[in-house]
Amino acid sequence: MEITLGLQPVLLLTAAVAAAAAAYLSYRNTTPRLSPAKRTVLGGLRFLSLAVIIFLLAEPLLARLSALREEPVLAVLIDSSESMAMENAESGQAPALQNVRSILEKIRAMPAPAVRYLTFDSRVTDLGSGQVQVDSVAFSGQRTDIAGAIEETRDLLSNDHLAGILLISDGRYTSGRNPRRVAESTDIPIFTIAVGDSTQRQDVRISRMTTNDITYTGLEVPVEIGVAATGFQDRRVTVTLSLDDSVTASANTVLPADGAEGTIELSYAAATPGLKKISARVTGLEGETTYRNNVAARTVRVLDRKRRILLVAAGPDPDLAAIRRILADHGDAEVTTRVQQGSRGYYEGVLPADLGSFDVLLLAGYPASSAPPGDLARIASAIENGLPAVFLLSRQTDTALFRRDLAPSFGITPGNRRVSFYEATIVPTPAGRRHPILQHASGGGDWVALPPVVTSESPWSASPDVRVLATPLVRGVRLDDPLLVARSRGRNRTATFLGAGTWRLGNLPEDLSSLKGHWPGLLTNMIQWVSAAEDNRAVRVNTTASEFAGGDAVGFTGQVYDESLNPVADADVAVTVTAPSGDEYRYTMDPIGNGRYVLDAGPMEAGTHRFRASAVRAGAELGSDSGSFRVGDLALEFRNPVADPLLLRQIAVRSGGAALTSDTVEQLGSALEASERFQPRITTSRTESELWRHPAFLLFVIVSLAAEWVLRKRMGLS
Repeated sequence: MEITLGLQPVLLLTAAVAAAAAAYLSYRNTTPRLSPAKRTVLGGLRFLSLAVIIFLLAEPLLARLSALREEPVLAVLIDSSESMAMENAESGQAPALQNVRSILEKIRAMPAPAVRYLTFDSRVTDLGSGQVQVDSVAFSGQRTDIAGAIEETRDLLSNDHLAGILLISDGRYTSGRNPRRVAESTDIPIFTIAVGDSTQRQDVRISRMTTNDITYTGLEVPVEIGVAATGFQDRRVTVTLSLDDSVTASANTVLPADGAEGTIELSYAAATPGLKKISARVTGLEGETTYRNNVAARTVRVLDRKRRILLVAAGPDPDLAAIRRILADHGDAEVTTRVQQGSRGYYEGVLPADLGSFDVLLLAGYPASSAPPGDLARIASAIENGLPAVFLLSRQTDTALFRRDLAPSFGITPGNRRVSFYEATIVPTPAGRRHPILQHASGGGDWVALPPVVTSESPWSASPDVRVLATPLVRGVRLDDPLLVARSRGRNRTATFLGAGTWRLGNLPEDLSSLKGHWPGLLTNMIQWVSAAEDNRAVRVNTTASEFAGGDAVGFTGQVYDESLNPVADADVAVTVTAPSGDEYRYTMDPIGNGRYVLDAGPMEAGTHRFRASAVRAGAELGSDSGSFRVGDLALEFRNPVADPLLLRQIAVRSGGAALTSDTVEQLGSALEASERFQPRITTSRTESELWRHPAFLLFVIVSLAAEWVLRKRMGLS
């Protein structure tokens, strides 16, 4: 123990001398005269009171040092993933579990240090330091994260003297980081024991399935399926592809040699939009180690490719015929056509009453002269209200009507002078080549090689929020006038092409056959781009994955914004999940700042789930969002049903531990004794007490002063 003071000892001694002098002078002469003994008692009480007060004013600290002996702890980390319980096809027993049972019995019989048992799959479960029976552990984890288990064990036992980790696993990790890297960076030795069967047994498996995560209805989507086998070379099997459990394609193949992979390409086409499950299955053969890896599944999101297009044309001409042919060839649009018939309306009847029911408005040269004024006003209003629109200039376009009624909606305005036309070649701008409208519009070749289009000599001016994607090239001179422009304003998108005579771009000679896709690709890309509205939803909630393995926790992330798209950090965000059985589960998301929210909903039953999220602040709903996700058995633990002792040996060596086996586990005791980390750790701690806050000193001062006052009165002093 030691006492430290906030004053220099010299100052403290001077103050004590001053206190003694004050006490002496107070009772040197008294009235009535007191005996020396009585004056000494009174002066002593006065001095003690002053001395204690001075001592407390120095803010004394009483420091104590204590030593704590911490015994070393060995963390026994047991792999509880589903692959550990995989049975041998011949014996019907699980060799990994038999090994684990034997290892635990040997550990209990060893004079080992304190032992802490933990199990892991994608997460770590602390079982404590008591006796652990293999039969009490559920080996059902769908993922194995060895690196995460090592790091989480260190965090869980950070307050203990963790001296080493004994990792018992088959060595097959299916998620998380590479455990070799974690072993290199840790300062804790890791001892490993490989369990399970490391010999290559007969097996057929789906090793890989590659396809697009997002597709469209009616589109034929290829799926590349990898098939691997051990011990079944040259055997014939059938690979089938299913969409939502309905077989869509199949093919026969011959199994490759051990260590090789065969590839089969099948395809599917989804008729309806939504979240779809596609699965590949290979024929099971007699004698396989397991049939669990004969199937692989994944989830794809199918979007509705059909777009309702309202085609309004200025009049019949070759360009209109070519446009209708392009839309018909692609087969992904429902086209409603209205062709202006001079001042008598349209050939097909009146303009549809509800323009907002269409996905895209395509104006082919419209408006021509004598266009109904009421229809022009309705079209302009629909575009301003968010109807995606594409405008294609033609020789029949009345630029005065366009300037009056439609120019504000498209952000591009024709000049006032008389319209005449000249031939020009399309030249993309640098920004245009990077834009989606032009980026995938052709399969090769340059736009300059195409026949020219005709464009208006009257100059067109673009508003500041319009992006110019192409300009005209006239007789080798490139002009700055806009030829192809795109505009995005909030959720409103429009595109404009100021070139007529496009029918020639689809009727190319044989030497330009490589350029036949340019104009059809450009037109369809304009339609697709304007109809792909930007995301300005107030509430946006998504799952952390489109598909989760059985047993995995389902996670959600969300964002909430106000009407000005500023983040809202204090909203109440509720998520309702509807399970495949129809049961509903309600959750509340946790805010993490800046309008972001998270939710860990835990594991859910297998199947396709739907969810709806809504955000409320101060009793007012800000918006909602919805979606779906799938929970299923991904069979990752069975993709390659062979133990990997080499990985465990590398983990042990890189961490400074040792690789053991179920037969040599007794060597663990001697390895622990030889390790410096497995010695008791002595830690010292310093505790400080603020004596000036201790009530005993205050009580002493009060008692001393009170005793002095009482004695003075009894001795007749005033």
